[in-house]
Amino acid sequence: MKKIVIPYFGERISSRFDTAQNFILADVENGKIVNKENIRIVDENPLKKIDILANLGANILICDGLTKSCENYLIMKGVKIFPWTQGNIEDILVDFITNTML
Repeated sequence: MKKIVIPYFGERISSRFDTAQNFILADVENGKIVNKENIRIVDENPLKKIDILANLGANILICDGLTKSCENYLIMKGVKIFPWTQGNIEDILVDFITNTML
């Protein structure tokens, strides 16, 4: 099962992972979303955010910008990263699941 996390602001992907406080965590199985929840993490330390998300089982991150230290820590935690993605979170999630995300 894929556990996809997307930081968001409003209905769009947040421009920065490290400053985001709101995240969508979506469980995807056999190309379908089987569970989706909103998670709020107010800790200002982005590495602690990564720890929390990894402990929740996130193994894929779709985001826009992120720091190199965040990228390295996510990789160390076994999270595959799809950076520099912009747009509506629901559209991006569907595009990713259907393998049409550019």
